[in-house]
Amino acid sequence: MKASRYYVVATYRVGDFNQFKDEFDQAQDMLQSMGGFKKTYLNRGLDDPNLIVIVHECGSLQKARDFYDSQEFKQCLDKAGIVEKPQVSFVEELWRTPQLAMADARPE
Repeated sequence: MKASRYYVVATYRVGDFNQFKDEFDQAQDMLQSMGGFKKTYLNRGLDDPNLIVIVHECGSLQKARDFYDSQEFKQCLDKAGIVEKPQVSFVEELWRTPQLAMADARPE
């Protein structure tokens, strides 16, 4: 049986995108080391530029959960200008387009 892939999908509302992006850029090392995230996708609302959706591919689901519960994460939210409590979901990949699966199997 194939090993599962886990993701964190987090939705944020920010007051100032540039302030958020600056903090996001500065937090990359911490995201990888504390959160154990393998890949991160930063997305921005087309109709609402202050709506941010981040998807992290998790190397370790437990590390990701611990990170989102950490004081360091809460401090990042304050610095980044988050104006509402984020919506955070931990999800398991069930299916992927076959072409993407083949591309992921190739060595980088």
